[in-house]
Amino acid sequence: MRYCLKRRRLWYLASNIPGLSGYPIVGSALNLTGTNEKYFPTVKIWVGSWLWVAVSDPDDVETVLKSIKCLGRKFLKDVLDHARAGDGLITLSGDKWAYHRREIMPTFKLSILKNYIGIFQKHSFELVNKWSSEADGGRGDL
Repeated sequence: MRYCLKRRRLWYLASNIPGLSGYPIVGSALNLTGTNEKYFPTVKIWVGSWLWVAVSDPDDVETVLKSIKCLGRKFLKDVLDHARAGDGLITLSGDKWAYHRREIMPTFKLSILKNYIGIFQKHSFELVNKWSSEADGGRGDL
């Protein structure tokens, strides 16, 4: 009973996110195939009793990563550490993350990025041409 009362707010908020309804124990793992076109750019997935929310819209990703509540990102760090991602700007937390973000942010000023537009364009065209030749005009996963 206490468990249900503690999670009531989570269930209420999750009901407002498009996605699959979950089953006890397995969550929505049985229904994951073919859901990307139907539910994205934001989708909820129940994995057992854990709610995962996947966002693919760049504005939503920015909002999540800029949130002060994400500074502790222990779960994300554990997942990426398990994948051998090591320490980086995404996996750091708290003071270390804030320090490194302050250090790296000046390199993303528009005046600096404008100098690299030609390089970005050249490599983007090369990448698109490579993918086009491999896809043979069909659809495929990247």
